Amino acid sequence: MAKIDVTKIPGYDTMSDADKVKALQDFDFQTEASGDELTKLKNQLSKANAEAAENKRKLQERMTAEEKEKEAREEEAKKVQEELDTLRKEKRVVEFEKEYTKIGYSAEQAAKAAKAKVDGDVTTEFAVQAEFQAAQKKAFEEAALNGNSKLGAGSPPKSEAEKKEYEQMLQAARGW
Repeated sequence: MAKIDVTKIPGYDTMSDADKVKALQDFDFQTEASGDELTKLKNQLSKANAEAAENKRKLQERMTAEEKEKEAREEEAKKVQEELDTLRKEKRVVEFEKEYTKIGYSAEQAAKAAKAKVDGDVTTEFAVQAEFQAAQKKAFEEAALNGNSKLGAGSPPKSEAEKKEYEQMLQAARGW
């Protein structure tokens, strides 16, 4: 702490204590640094400011590089997630396709119905199901007609007994 030369305050010796305190509070400190010392201090301050600015610039560059690296990692993770989602979807399509084939769908119908099911396209799924059921009904009717030698090819049943036998065969073919 700098010492105050009280001889530079006029009338200090004759002042009351309260006046001395006030005079000390109002005292203007002047450093008597030489020109060389002042120049040296200014140069040190400039150097410190330049170093601070350089460190700030480097920090911003590093943050920018880190942000770019983070963005690249996030982009790669997004790409991997999309690929994983695609593979999972394809797996579900294949599983459903296999199940539809088991119950009698043609390969084309099974593929179409499975894709519609995975995509949530209920309209297409029901359309394929209706197509499958119509084909099954036709096949059952043809099997019932082909298995009966009493009926002529393309000739409708003539008697009531033939009509009744025809209806029974259709019901048996349908599993009713």
